[in-house]
Amino acid sequence: MTRRNRALVLPLAGLFWIAQPGTAAEPPSTTPAPSALSAFIESVVEENPQVRAAGAALEATTAFKSAAARPLYNPEVGVQAENGESDTRALE
Repeated sequence: MTRRNRALVLPLAGLFWIAQPGTAAEPPSTTPAPSALSAFIESVVEENPQVRAAGAALEATTAFKSAAARPLYNPEVGVQAENGESDTRALE
């Protein structure tokens, strides 16, 4: 083996040896946050004025969207009147 080949083979062999299953380090386990901390974070987020404003804007947008999907309600009223021997009036 020449020096050049040895310079390539040794690092590649090291990579294959490291990449074998079971030799990799296990990722650190994550522990869930305590429930008191989670409750505190939720309460802070819910009371944040910017979050509340964003929620109100979302509700308004949803209301405008549903209103735009409905047909326009435009009631019409008609009136007829006739003066003669007998006066007649009608509201339609």
